[in-house]
Amino acid sequence: MKEDRQLIWQNVVPTNQLRSLVGFARRARKVVLGFDAVKRAATKHKLALVLVQADLASNTWEKITRIGLNAGVPILQTADHVRWEKYWGVEGYKIMGILRSEIGNSILRNLHGSLNGS
Repeated sequence: MKEDRQLIWQNVVPTNQLRSLVGFARRARKVVLGFDAVKRAATKHKLALVLVQADLASNTWEKITRIGLNAGVPILQTADHVRWEKYWGVEGYKIMGILRSEIGNSILRNLHGSLNGS
């Protein structure tokens, strides 16, 4: 894991471009939904990024943070349950993993650029 790279961002409002890229990833089937699916993908080193609801239970937040840090995968805490469906079009899941792929790489570049002010 690189020490110079921030892996956890909290209370982030996604840009329109980031929301569009996640939509592309969903249509390309480069997304896994739910804690167990994200954990399996992280274990197999298939994740590029994890998106979580802001109102995730503290125990689940600690678990997903540990999984992300161990796998070197950035975690983006984005929205409460009300805005989650609006932003991502996902209902019934509080955790979404973006798989490693060209679209996953594009999302990471967009994420680093928008959050680091580039």
